[in-house]
Amino acid sequence: MSFISDYTTKLRMAFDRTLPGEARAFAFCECVFQPISFATLLAAGGFAVASRFGAGMPQCLAKVFPVLLSAAVGYLTNWIAIEMLFKPYQRTWHHPFAWLTGGYWRQGLVPKNKDAIVDRRTLERGLLNWLNDPETLPALRDELLQFVKEFHGMINEVSAQHLGAIQVLGYILGALAGGLLLLARF
Repeated sequence: MSFISDYTTKLRMAFDRTLPGEARAFAFCECVFQPISFATLLAAGGFAVASRFGAGMPQCLAKVFPVLLSAAVGYLTNWIAIEMLFKPYQRTWHHPFAWLTGGYWRQGLVPKNKDAIVDRRTLERGLLNWLNDPETLPALRDELLQFVKEFHGMINEVSAQHLGAIQVLGYILGALAGGLLLLARF
């Protein structure tokens, strides 16, 4: 699926009344923010080239542009992550990441590892069944209580040994903070 067909699918989803409201709202927001994000990235490149030749950024964009650029980079990284996780479903060369990576990335991580994911879910279900077994629960509870008691004892022992050092460090940090506050007043 290409970038344009993805965009048109999201645009159709935004106005499809059979879908739930949150799905339509999400699709609409994606249709609005995706072009803004890519335009911001292109503008960042244009401003970088223009600054090389001595032209600066317009004053009206000087405070807004860093926020837009941060949002655009965040959107782009999320978009790449979703693409690499779920697309393409079948192993193919007809995806931009397959071309960009020289054929290394021809299938999304989730479709590629679906058998391992199913096996892990089966293991999780078995573990949950084991934990819900009335015979194993008291033994597990006793082991956890023993661990908590041992851990609590270790914490008490370490804190008793190093209490003086912790207090001295607290005094030093308090003095530094007080000194910084005095400097800030002048």
